[in-house]
Amino acid sequence: MKLLDKSHFIAGKLEGSFDELWSIVNILRQECPWDRTQTVESVKFKIVEEAYEVLECIDSGNLSALKNELGDVILVCLFITKILEQEGKLSLKDVFLSLISKLISRHPHIFGDKKLNTPEEVLRNWERMKKNESAGKENNKDLKISMPSLYFAYRFFEKKINSGDLKDNIDKSDISYKLKKMFDDLLQEEEKEKIKNAIREILFTLCFISALHNINPEEELRKKIKDYIQSEENES
Repeated sequence: MKLLDKSHFIAGKLEGSFDELWSIVNILRQECPWDRTQTVESVKFKIVEEAYEVLECIDSGNLSALKNELGDVILVCLFITKILEQEGKLSLKDVFLSLISKLISRHPHIFGDKKLNTPEEVLRNWERMKKNESAGKENNKDLKISMPSLYFAYRFFEKKINSGDLKDNIDKSDISYKLKKMFDDLLQEEEKEKIKNAIREILFTLCFISALHNINPEEELRKKIKDYIQSEENES
């Protein structure tokens, strides 16, 4: 990887290369009064903020803004990597090697002789490999409680289904009966704590149903809210 000095950028002959981007990150960490004082702790939530900006651009179909926001996500990742590199904790090469190794090992049907012919088989094998790699470690360690709650529950059930932990012969009629009973109990309940518990159970069950059908409830609720807001604006 070639590090470029400031003269390259002052000349304005940009190529859009990774070397240019990594060089700018290095220059900013050395010379910018603000950038060089930042820590991993001070910038870590930028990842979440920028990721939501990307999501908003995708939802709105704004490709021009999406280009900028994707760049911001990449920048934050590189910025954190540079900070940790300066602290002697890891390097950009470490990050790349870790990612490349994982992509190779998780695709044995591409880089090996394993036969996986459908997207479902690939996903099931991916989850099985992750489970084997984390044997003896905390279950669901890659599911973070800081995720949005609906998405967290959806991914929890999705992992269970794809790894084969849940039975294939799930009784949907039983789920339907239990869900209907939950709603009936909720509408008749008056005690706040019991209402809260009923809502938790209903949301949890709906996330399970969503995972069965491979439908992201977080995304569907976002769409509903946006449609509702749009309809109100159209009426006003």
